Amino acid sequence: MKWIYRIIGIVTLCLVIWFVVTITSLSKAFDGFSFKHELNSKNFEFIKSSLSTDSTKVYYHYMFDQGGYGYSRTFWAVVGKEDKNLEQGILPDGYRVIGWTKDDELLIEKFDTNDYMKEAHKLQSGTIFNGVKLLIE
Repeated sequence: MKWIYRIIGIVTLCLVIWFVVTITSLSKAFDGFSFKHELNSKNFEFIKSSLSTDSTKVYYHYMFDQGGYGYSRTFWAVVGKEDKNLEQGILPDGYRVIGWTKDDELLIEKFDTNDYMKEAHKLQSGTIFNGVKLLIE
């Protein structure tokens, strides 16, 4: 009878170890899908940036490398020159940056993302976004 308890104990221990290893592996796999909108993020793929004429703000055009799953959608963010965290400056879905005007206003345009947009954002020309005046073309 003792050998049955020993076998059950060994099988239970193996199942617990297998479960922990599986959960840890899945956790690492899903890290590739969680985007940290920071310049030093490990899967950050820089496309373009441009400094405003007064050198206080910069916009970034970027995406994320998802390994074997390809790349994420592209993002545009406008932040202060020294900011490394882009989260607060991400433009809403459906808008992309064209460039800076001579008056340090950010020229953007509306475009069709072909993605499901959870929330439709309506920006208007003259809107102040993260300290920058937006002009919509």
